[in-house]
Amino acid sequence: MSNTTTYKQTAIGLIPIDWEIKKLGKIAKTTAGGTPSTQKKEYWGGNIKWMSSGDLNLKKIFDVEGRITESGLKNSSTKLIPAKCVLIGLAGQGKTRGTVAMNLIELCTNQSVAAILPSNEFNEEYLYYNLDFRYNELRQLSTGDGGRGGLNLNIINSILIPIPPIQEQQKIAEILGSLDEAINISKQIVDSLKNRNIGIVQQLLSGKTRLNGYEKSQWHLKSLEEVAIFKNGKAHENSIDVEGDYIVVNSKFISTDAKISKASSENLCPLYKNEIVMVMSDIPNGKALAKCFYIDANYKYTLNQRICALTAKKGTESKFLFHLLNRNSYYLAFNNGVSQTNLKKDEVLECPLLMPDIEEQKQIVKVIDTAIKELNQYQQKLETLQLQKKGLMQQLLTGKTRVRI
Repeated sequence: MSNTTTYKQTAIGLIPIDWEIKKLGKIAKTTAGGTPSTQKKEYWGGNIKWMSSGDLNLKKIFDVEGRITESGLKNSSTKLIPAKCVLIGLAGQGKTRGTVAMNLIELCTNQSVAAILPSNEFNEEYLYYNLDFRYNELRQLSTGDGGRGGLNLNIINSILIPIPPIQEQQKIAEILGSLDEAINISKQIVDSLKNRNIGIVQQLLSGKTRLNGYEKSQWHLKSLEEVAIFKNGKAHENSIDVEGDYIVVNSKFISTDAKISKASSENLCPLYKNEIVMVMSDIPNGKALAKCFYIDANYKYTLNQRICALTAKKGTESKFLFHLLNRNSYYLAFNNGVSQTNLKKDEVLECPLLMPDIEEQKQIVKVIDTAIKELNQYQQKLETLQLQKKGLMQQLLTGKTRVRI
């Protein structure tokens, strides 16, 4: 790669002098799809692949679940598009609008997906990466306000595209494609390890799988109250401070595995190393109820209201208790799917727990921690690859770094 080149100022910023700027509609044909009437059973369940905007999240699309018949195709505005179209979400819930994908098979789309048909004017993979890199820009181009805006073909056709020489387009696509392959392999490994770890935890914590040397030892049914001390949190509304010294342990902090946090200027309810904190309140069918977090340091955190802290008593390994309580099915059963769930202290402490002796608890924790460490290492590798790709896209798709042809 090289970065010794001359640049020119354009409507989209500085680009290499030998690149061109063209409107998308000048280099490609675009189209949108449609949806056959759902009232006509004879339109559905055929052999023709049909995708909705939600399928855009697959990014590279090798297959979709939707199927329509020849009759559904003929009697609707959907149309068959060839493989290697660049697809853009025109509308859709959440983050779908502006999402870019590529179909690698012939298929139909619904009306919320625009297709940019293949052309000799550009390399399809290059265009895919260029538009994918501009996701936030596409969102801003949407008509309407807030989350209800939408793109349309006129907007798509007016997008300005930097056009390098075709050989450079191909090389950029190859480099980014190779990174995508590495990222996809890493994702598969991470997903596999996650599933493996779920199985390890379920087998070891239930006693269905026993560690060597502990096969004959007995497990005992106990309540949480017998093995831990309970503490409730306090409200922190008046002490929230972006420059505060203490991390507020609230539902958002725990449910995001500490990725989202607030700070407090006061430590109103101190937490100590090896304590377990657990969410006691959540919306119907929420993912935070009974989610746990393991405290790793003294005087670093302060406990918020509707969160409890649990300190393991003598004879109980705190990390074992953490794994046992995290999203425990006993607590999840309090969720009725209709109203807010608010666990009471007595309900928390009445949780039944099947407990081995302390030495077996410690050995089980070692096995689980080893499995988690391996998963974390592969997650870090995946994040590194994703950051590398993001950096290369910034350099290659703007011409700041040139590839050797």
